[in-house]
Amino acid sequence: MAVLKRHRGSFAPVIPFDLVAGKPLVFDLTSANRELEQVRIHDTVAFTEYLFEQIAGREPPVGIGRWDEDRVQYRHSPLFDDATERRSVHLGIDLFVAPGTPVHAPLAGHLHSLADNDRLGDYGPTIILEHRLDGIPFFTLYGHLSRRSLEGLGPGLGLIAGDRIGWVGEQH
Repeated sequence: MAVLKRHRGSFAPVIPFDLVAGKPLVFDLTSANRELEQVRIHDTVAFTEYLFEQIAGREPPVGIGRWDEDRVQYRHSPLFDDATERRSVHLGIDLFVAPGTPVHAPLAGHLHSLADNDRLGDYGPTIILEHRLDGIPFFTLYGHLSRRSLEGLGPGLGLIAGDRIGWVGEQH
């Protein structure tokens, strides 16, 4: 964390919106948000519609899903609630933006891996970048991309901060 904080000024925007100047909506996707009781959270289409209704008219038109959040929609999901490993804590930061929004590398690095994780509730088209700051390697993961984001890419591809790595995909 200290290394990331030291290099905070060198990060390029991941999406083309100024999240500091604007007022993106930070979602509460925990059981404390009683409004979620009225939403069909296990219906991907209905849940996506709910999220984007909340974002509509905001500037910038971005919703943020928090890291380390105990999310109700992960409970009783075959992907996150099986007999061997149960998980309901979100392990990333979501940026809810319109499909087709470009996604950029925040720092220099290289493409570590890519895959289309197409199981229900999984990441869909995914790109993982490897970065190195002060000699310390770390990875960033970008999921829910468009399938065209994976075209023509391969492990080892070098990137500089700000390079477009793909586009946000449609939610299915």
